[in-house]
Amino acid sequence: MNPDSRVGRASDDERQDAAERLRRAQGEGRITLDEYDSRLQRAYRAVSYGDLLDLFADLPNHAPILPPPPPPVVLPPPQPVYRNRDRARGSLVMAIVSLLACWVPLVNLVLSGTAMGLSVHSIRRAHQPGHGGHSTAVISLVLSSVALALAILIMIAVVVVR
Repeated sequence: MNPDSRVGRASDDERQDAAERLRRAQGEGRITLDEYDSRLQRAYRAVSYGDLLDLFADLPNHAPILPPPPPPVVLPPPQPVYRNRDRARGSLVMAIVSLLACWVPLVNLVLSGTAMGLSVHSIRRAHQPGHGGHSTAVISLVLSSVALALAILIMIAVVVVR
C-alpha cells in the first residue's frame, strides 16, 4: 500500500490513536476545547485514512496518520535437500551393476571404482545436517569392494590359466 495514500479503511486502533493525538494537541493549546470536541467526533466517525489525515492538516509537528506497514512475509523454513541420499542410492545401483558385471573386468573396474568414490563421499556427507544415506553408502561401499575384488580375482585367474 502506498504510504501517502488517503485511501483505505481506518481501524479502531487508528481512530483511538487519532483521538489521543487530538487530546495532546488540545493539551498543548493548539486547538480549542470546541475544536477538540468537533474533531474527536469526526475521528470516531472516520472511515478512511483520508478522514483521519484531515483532522491534523493544520496542526504542526504531528506526523500524519499512515496505514500500518504490511506484516513481514514469513517464509516457511527451507526443506532439506537430500542430494546425499540420491548420491548414495546411485552408488548402490552402480555397485550392484558392477557386481553383476564382474565377468567383464574393465567395465567392473570403472563401475566399482566410481561406486566406491561416491560411497566414500556419501559417508562423509551423511553426518552433516540435512543429509542422510549413511547406511546405503556403507552397503554400496561393501558391494563395490566385493565386485572389485571379484574382478581382480577373475583377471588373475585369466592370466594364470593362459
